[in-house]
Amino acid sequence: MLQEMGYRADERLTALAAKLIQYGLPISRENIDRVLTSTRWLGGFNPSNLETATWALASGIKTNPEILNALRTFLTQPGAINQLIEQALQSLPVAHQLPDEGLTSLRTSMPLLQTDTLLANPVPGGTESSGTLSRLEGGTGNASLLPSQNLIVVEELLRATQSLIRIRDTGDPAMIRQDLQRYLESNQDIIKALSLIQEVLARFTDSTRPVGTELLHLVRMVSEEIIGQAAFNSVDQQASNHSPGYYYLAIPVMVDGRDRVMELRIHKDERGNRPLDELEEIRIAVSLDTANLGLVLFHVAWHKDNQLIIQGVVEKKGPKEVIERNFGILEQRLIEGGFRVQFLGIKVTAEPARLRPGLQTKEPGLPILGIDITV
Repeated sequence: MLQEMGYRADERLTALAAKLIQYGLPISRENIDRVLTSTRWLGGFNPSNLETATWALASGIKTNPEILNALRTFLTQPGAINQLIEQALQSLPVAHQLPDEGLTSLRTSMPLLQTDTLLANPVPGGTESSGTLSRLEGGTGNASLLPSQNLIVVEELLRATQSLIRIRDTGDPAMIRQDLQRYLESNQDIIKALSLIQEVLARFTDSTRPVGTELLHLVRMVSEEIIGQAAFNSVDQQASNHSPGYYYLAIPVMVDGRDRVMELRIHKDERGNRPLDELEEIRIAVSLDTANLGLVLFHVAWHKDNQLIIQGVVEKKGPKEVIERNFGILEQRLIEGGFRVQFLGIKVTAEPARLRPGLQTKEPGLPILGIDITV
């Protein structure tokens, strides 16, 4: 068939055709060319890039090089954005590590930045740090700034981004809800800040570019994690036979002074494309890799009448006993919030299924997208 279409049936095109068949896609010139173009955008033809390109095609995602690379990073290189940002901050050099260009202090250059440019819709209730996202745009990408001044812009944007993404463990449900809402509503601001950082680092001169290499790598990983997650969640349930069937969120949280990641799956309508607020039941899975209890996973069925059916999963017997002994505290809070709770207890399994989607290999050289879990 490939030869009849004018292609030479080499190993690469044979693998591509097999992948199209696996995803139920026609072996057409258009599909072959689109997958080949996508693999070029990803840096070359290999199993991981082929899988990413074909899945994106089958899922109906509108792609470009930036989105495809972000999607591949999201599916193959899990990254905790809070930890990546902290690494980026720690990698910032101090003034004496930069070439001497007559600047005695990083902070003395702050007034030189143009900080009066505002985004149209600053985040409601944002902190002074988060406001920096809105104020710094006018001072970035300025080739006339000294390297130290550029790094001030980078540091301020990183700290502003950090303030937007971190969910604080205050013990106050209202504060946690406010932090979570701010994080979910600020993705565009965060992506814009990360783009500005990359623009600043890209303008470093030859003498200072090595200073920004590690920073640029870390910032790109953060950006690709966020964009890749958004691309994954954009798949239309009705338009694609290869929808993952759920939304996935990796939410940075601060627990006992430590950065952690809360993972969340919200399952879509199985029989169509109804929005979540029209479903009789919403199925949710939420997990947190804790310091003392290991991975804790809860499966929740949230019924329209506000009944919650909750099933927990942990790795060892000890955490099971701790959670079951203290579950009454959570149950009482849920009841006070207007819910009726049915607790099915905690299961113990040596390897609880991970919520994060990713490329898995079932056969040598044939990775597939892992998209679901059951308990």
